[in-house]
Amino acid sequence: MNLQLEKTFDKPLMKTVFKNEDAATIAFGVVQVLIKRFLESFGFSTKPSQVLIDMIAVDALTKFECETLDDIIIFLKMCRQGDLGTTMKGIDSNLVFGEWFPKYMDLKAQKREEIYTKQKNVPDDNNAVAKYYQKQREKKAFREWQDKKFSQIDDLVKDFNRKNLEDTIEDWSTREEMKPYLDYLKRKRLTIKP
Repeated sequence: MNLQLEKTFDKPLMKTVFKNEDAATIAFGVVQVLIKRFLESFGFSTKPSQVLIDMIAVDALTKFECETLDDIIIFLKMCRQGDLGTTMKGIDSNLVFGEWFPKYMDLKAQKREEIYTKQKNVPDDNNAVAKYYQKQREKKAFREWQDKKFSQIDDLVKDFNRKNLEDTIEDWSTREEMKPYLDYLKRKRLTIKP
């Protein structure tokens, strides 16, 4: 009852769970029971033969080998409820796997795409960490560059008197490329004696 198509992507595949011969026999028995219940749910006047049950079970194991057991259960439920199409005359492997199975796989592909799109739009925590460290490196590089520029200004004004400083401030205030350093140069008024 609680099985959902979007939850099948995290489950193990049939071919990995049932890869040895004993497990394959168990898988066949489980799928056989599911198919028998599925076929009997349609209420046709003739009951499904064991040959039909076996054939559809083998076809199901073949078609769903790269899918999960949950996929088989959800698929059969959708078929039974008419979500993938209807039948009036009976059920055979051609109808189940020729018409309904491709529709189920299309629905699953759409669901996978929806999940992928949602995950793609969610910020990746690792990416956020990388961005944070990149920003920290950029800030450090800027501080180092700024310290170098301030050191150059300190060297420039170390022998200045007040008149030289004011002349330099006036000159830098007219030059666009020097304006970013003008505030630091003006602070030198506090340290240079008249």
